[in-house]
Amino acid sequence: MFHTTARLTFATLLMVTPYASAQADEAGKTTPRSITNEEHGLALELPAGWQQVDEPGALLAGKGPAGDGGSVAFNVRSLPGLSHAVIGEKSFIAGVHAGLAKNIEGYVADGDGKTQIAGGPGVWMRGNYPGNHLLNYAFAGDGQGFLVTFRYPAAGAEEHARSVATIMASVTIGAAKASSAEAGAKVVKGRVQAGHGFSLQMPAGWQIDPKSADSLLVLSGPNGMSINVRVLAALTKTPDPEAIAPDIERRFKETLGPDYEIRYCRPVRISKRSAVWLQADYTVKGQKLRNLQLLLPDEKRGFIVTCTIRAADWRKNIGKIKKTLRSIRLD
Repeated sequence: MFHTTARLTFATLLMVTPYASAQADEAGKTTPRSITNEEHGLALELPAGWQQVDEPGALLAGKGPAGDGGSVAFNVRSLPGLSHAVIGEKSFIAGVHAGLAKNIEGYVADGDGKTQIAGGPGVWMRGNYPGNHLLNYAFAGDGQGFLVTFRYPAAGAEEHARSVATIMASVTIGAAKASSAEAGAKVVKGRVQAGHGFSLQMPAGWQIDPKSADSLLVLSGPNGMSINVRVLAALTKTPDPEAIAPDIERRFKETLGPDYEIRYCRPVRISKRSAVWLQADYTVKGQKLRNLQLLLPDEKRGFIVTCTIRAADWRKNIGKIKKTLRSIRLD
């Protein structure tokens, strides 16, 4: 299965800790990095080793670590007028396959299906031609559609498909460009108030961090502790802890390393809502880390809250962290 699922979306978005994904090296060879098209508010994250490239007519384009772009590559193109309703029509999918067959000698369609991209409906369309696979994704924002085309060789196809799934699960449309402070997050009578009616009690000694541009709210605490709050449009119902935990752990083992381990994933009630939180251990650049992550659904949108602490500081701080999470309100 090459298409992303709702559970994969949760798994990828949960991985938003400063230690794991916010710091990229200059060459982008060892850590993921984000690329954006500001005109359309489109953003995605390239896996470690991938590079952004310029391609005429493409909103975004990149190549994988396997070579010069002729072996593993992708591009994103604009499809004006493409709507959510059109995406689901068989005639649209058939038209994409027909266009590829007309322009690529030996192209054969071998699958398609529905998926979820950037919190909305999308479709995947798979095909192949001699020695290579093509995997297309179509999705839409407000009055604007997008087509993402991945090309990779049949040799090593399974590994390449995992990279494709990771990239597509990171796609956002209209990502916030303002930092937490610029977006209006403020402290009122000890409570941090952010957008969408989200608020929580400010832990003692912590502060609003203005550095992150893709989160609703980021708080920084002593010894590198952090709380990161992201909005997820698709999170309107409480996920099943037993169903999502294996997928999250599998995806994170691929991305953060084989020592990533979920210690528990269980239901909890926050702000009078059924939610899920999970605790996990992992290591980044030799440093042992631990996080507590909360999946908090709401009727119109949900929130993913990631609290990251060094493992050595966990025992003396987890009580305060849980108290802060339990103070969350959605007004």
